Amino acid sequence: MEAAHLSVFGFRRRSRWTTRLRTAPRREAFGPDPPFEKGIATLMDALILFSHGSLLCGSGEALDSHAARLLSRGEWAMVEVGYMNYSEPTFAQAVSRCDAAGATRIIVTPFFLAPGFFVTNSLPTHVAQARADFPNIEFLAADAVGYDDMLA
Repeated sequence: MEAAHLSVFGFRRRSRWTTRLRTAPRREAFGPDPPFEKGIATLMDALILFSHGSLLCGSGEALDSHAARLLSRGEWAMVEVGYMNYSEPTFAQAVSRCDAAGATRIIVTPFFLAPGFFVTNSLPTHVAQARADFPNIEFLAADAVGYDDMLA
């Protein structure tokens, strides 16, 4: 089955920055892109930007800025940041916020350049726990943000 494509950071759908959902089948009835209307996402979609976290003060400001920008675009009902370690909100807290707001589907985007240990091992563990804790919510894990020449 072909995976659905999801452009999280505002670049064209086929660019290197396009995030590919690993578990979502393409919904033929809606065409190649997720069915978004300005300010309204499907099925009360929420986006969680998943990151490691840090002990350094202010280290999450860039990720908070990305989350605010993504929310302001109006394609997501809510955008949360969830950290694995050291920082808050934790991933579990971010999922709880989405649940409290009525999210029925959460797309988890790992905010990492490469699919290393945290993306391939830690993220699936966190998502599995969230699925167990919130069986009423569908969870989709996207690939790591990845590389682009614009980073150099």
